[in-house]
Amino acid sequence: MIDEILLKKIPLKECERILVKDLCNLLSDNYIVDKILSEGYKIIYYHDVDIYRYQYETSYREKAEKLFLLANEECYIPWDIKQDYFILEVSLGDIFKNLDVEVLKEIEREYYDVIYEKSSKLKRKLDFDETCAFILKSVFQVDVALINSLKDLVKNLLKLYYRGNELPHVLRRYIKKSLNNVNEKDVERILKGKESFFDFLQEQWRIFLESFGGDLRKPMVDFEDPDIRVYIDNLFKEGYLNPVRYEYKTGMPEFVKAGIISDYRETVRKELDEALNKINGRIENIKGYKDWLEIAKVLGEIIYLSCLLDTREYRPLSDRINEKFKNWLMENYGKLPFLSFISSPVMVHHVQHYIVNVLRREEKDKVILIVFDGMSEFNWCIIKNFLKERSFLLEDKACFAWIPTITSVSRQALFSGEIPVSFKDTLFSTDHDEKRFKKFYVEHGYKESEIAYLRGIKTFKEEALLESVRSGTKIIGIVADIIDIYGHQEFFDYKGLYHRIEFFLKNGFLAEFLEEAGKSGYEIFITSDHGNISTVGQGSIKEGVVLDTLSNRIAVYQTKYGDFGDLLREKKVIEWKGDGLPEEFKYVICDGNYSFMKDGESAISHGGIALEEVVVPFARIIN
Repeated sequence: MIDEILLKKIPLKECERILVKDLCNLLSDNYIVDKILSEGYKIIYYHDVDIYRYQYETSYREKAEKLFLLANEECYIPWDIKQDYFILEVSLGDIFKNLDVEVLKEIEREYYDVIYEKSSKLKRKLDFDETCAFILKSVFQVDVALINSLKDLVKNLLKLYYRGNELPHVLRRYIKKSLNNVNEKDVERILKGKESFFDFLQEQWRIFLESFGGDLRKPMVDFEDPDIRVYIDNLFKEGYLNPVRYEYKTGMPEFVKAGIISDYRETVRKELDEALNKINGRIENIKGYKDWLEIAKVLGEIIYLSCLLDTREYRPLSDRINEKFKNWLMENYGKLPFLSFISSPVMVHHVQHYIVNVLRREEKDKVILIVFDGMSEFNWCIIKNFLKERSFLLEDKACFAWIPTITSVSRQALFSGEIPVSFKDTLFSTDHDEKRFKKFYVEHGYKESEIAYLRGIKTFKEEALLESVRSGTKIIGIVADIIDIYGHQEFFDYKGLYHRIEFFLKNGFLAEFLEEAGKSGYEIFITSDHGNISTVGQGSIKEGVVLDTLSNRIAVYQTKYGDFGDLLREKKVIEWKGDGLPEEFKYVICDGNYSFMKDGESAISHGGIALEEVVVPFARIIN
C-alpha cells in the first residue's frame, strides 16, 4: 500500500539518474529496494559530495549505469549534480495527513501499511498524544484508557511481547506519562523495553516461589491469574524466562514445575531440545531477513548448549541451515544495505548511524562501542549469560556483517558507516579505522578531542581505556581482539573456544569495566565485525591471491589478471559477486564449512558466507 504510493512518485521508467531526499527512510523497504534494483539502477547513499564524486569518477563515469542516489540526511547537493539528476523528496507528512509525523518517525517501517489503512478513516488530524494512543490501540492492541493498575500493564505487555512485537520507545514514553495511579518506579522499569520487562517477571517468579516457603514478601505479579498463567509453560519453554533452582513443595500448583530446576543436566537437555524444535520450525518458513537473525541467535544457543552437554548435534543442522542461507543470500543480500535501521541496524555499517539516532532521540551524548573482533552468536551466548548472571540487563539484537567476512572489510564498514566500495583503496587494511570512526562523529557534531579509538584491548584493564572513561571522553570506540586470538588458536572445535572465553570472563575485568562505564553515564553497545565457524581443510591456495593472510575461507584475486577458475576447479568454492564491493577484485569463498587449509585439518575460521560468520550480535546494556 505505502510502497505503491511511493513508487508512483518516482519516475523509474522515465529517468536514468534519480536523486531522492528521504529523511524518514521511507524507501528503505525490501519491496521498494527490489523494484529499484530490478529496473537496473545502482543505488548509492548520498551524504557527502566528495565521497560521491570519488565513487562516480572511479566506478561510474565510463559506464552507462542507471544511478539512484538516496539521501537520508540533510546534506549539500551542488548545482552540477542537481543538473544531472531528477530530484524529488518524499516525506511522512505527504502520506500520513491525519497523524503527527514525529511519532511515526520512531515507528518500525513494517507497521506503516496498517497505520495508513486505519488512519485513512480519521476525520481530523491528531496531535502527538492522540497519535500515540491511536497507534497503540489500532496496531498494538493496547488501550491505555483501560490500564488502571500494574496488573493491567503487565497483562498488556505480556500479550504484546509474547506475540513477538517490540513496543517503540515513543509509545513506551506515552504509556508512562499516561499512568498516574501506578508506582512510577515499577512502571519505569517495566517500560524500559522487552528485556527489562522479562527481567522484572523473572524476579517476580522467584518471589512467587519463595512465598510458598513462608517468605513474607508477596509478588507484584499474580502468576495464578488465568490471563497470565496460560503463558507460563511457553515462557519457560521458549526462553523468555529461565527456570530457577527451587524445591517443589506440597500445596504448590502443578504449573510451577515448568519454572523449577530439579536436575541441571536434564534442564539443559530440555533447553537444547526446545531450541532444536524452534529452529527446525523457523528454517522451513523464511519470510525475510529478520527470520535469519532469529535463526542465527537460536543456532548460537544450540552450539552453546551442546558445549555444556558435550554433544555435537549442531553439525548436521548447521550444514542444512547454511545451504538454505546461501541460496537466500544470493537473492537478497544486495538489498540489505538499503533497509531501514530506525529500530536496529540491519548491517554493520548501519551501527554508527543507529547509535547517533539513539543519542539524539534520548538526549544523551556519551557512548562506548565495544567491537569484539570475530565474535559469533555462539561466542556472544557465553558472554551474555555471564553478564546476565551478574545482573546486567541487555537489549539483545543482531545484524549482518559484510561479505567477505574478514576484519578489514567488515570492520572498516562498521567504524566508517560506509559500504566497502567507498573505501576500496584501503579494503585490505585496518589502519584507517580510527580516522574513519572519528570522521563520522565529527561530521555528526562532536569535536575530535571528544572521541577516542582504542584497539588491541584484551583485558579491559588497560590504562588508556580506563583513563578515557574517567576523563569523560564522549565517544569511545573499542576493538577487543581476545576472541579472534582465541579463535585462531583453536585447532579443534567449539568446545575448546568455549572454555577459553569462559576463562577470560572469570577474571571479572570485563564486568568491572562495564559497571564503571555505566556509572560514568555511558550508553554501552556491544557488537562484532564478523563471526566464525568450525572448518575442515580442503588444501591451500597461494598462487595469484592478492593477500594470502586474509582468511582461510577466502581467496581474493585482481580481476585484471583474468579468470583463476583453473586453480580452483578441484575445490568446493563459490564466487561471491555481492553488491557494494570493489569490482577490481574477484572473491572466491569456500563453500559449506571448508577452508583453504591442509586437507582434513580442523580449525575455527571466517571469511565465508555461513550464518555463523555473517550474522553478528548487536546488544545494548540497559542502565
